Amino acid sequence: MVSISAVVRGAKRLPMTSKQGHNYYKGNRSGAMGWHKKGGYEIDPLRVRTFVVPPELDTCELKPYVSPKTPKWRYDMTPVKYINLVRKKDNLIQKHVKNHESNQNGQSHQS
Repeated sequence: MVSISAVVRGAKRLPMTSKQGHNYYKGNRSGAMGWHKKGGYEIDPLRVRTFVVPPELDTCELKPYVSPKTPKWRYDMTPVKYINLVRKKDNLIQKHVKNHESNQNGQSHQS
């Protein structure tokens, strides 16, 4: 007879990690660059990942990493501030549309 604790342990429906299971290799979603042959591994040059560097990169002043000395920037947008901002923009858009429509109507009557 199977114990209840063994049934509960086996009933998990969570995704496996690389630390669970024997010989389980999860991978990192990178495709194979070739295939296995009897003498080793043959690389297909068309499948090798290549990175194209822009030609003007040597004159760029930017660096690849951000310095840890860079001051922290905090954006203090609260939900209430966001809603008020959206309402203001919506009102501006509605006014613009009304003005545009009235200009269109005025031009059609004048011609």
